[in-house]
Amino acid sequence: MPVETEQPGIMNLHVKVKEKLTGSISVGGGYSSDDGLFTSAQIMQRNLFGKGESVSIRAYLGQAAQRYIFSFTEPWMFGYPVAGGLDVYNWLRDYDQFTQESVGFRLRVGKPFGLHSRVFAYYTFEQDRVSDVSSDASSYIRSQADLGWTTLSSVTVGA
Repeated sequence: MPVETEQPGIMNLHVKVKEKLTGSISVGGGYSSDDGLFTSAQIMQRNLFGKGESVSIRAYLGQAAQRYIFSFTEPWMFGYPVAGGLDVYNWLRDYDQFTQESVGFRLRVGKPFGLHSRVFAYYTFEQDRVSDVSSDASSYIRSQADLGWTTLSSVTVGA
């Protein structure tokens, strides 16, 4: 609704805005030849505190695998159109001859260029452990279990 001001030819506009809900909850389940029966759930908020940030918690529970992931994304870092984020995760997977557990985090940075493209970079830090090795497992798998926790650190860049 236009409102007159003290200056001729200038008006203030009063606009009522109603924000739509930005959160979501999803739940699913099914059967996979790799994981057997599974269920999954995610809680996500896409406009945290009205600043455009997004946060989510995801869980995947299967007969042979479990995955938990917490993610946070800031779409506009340090006053620039650069998105940054953090993923923290824990994965557990039962194979026929061993169990593998991975715990880690990934830092994400992305910048748009052009109308429909984005360049991105990731830094990943992860610790892995092989355990519960069966007696008929290969010598390679047994040697991985003997290492205990191993560390992976990597940088990935792409467009």
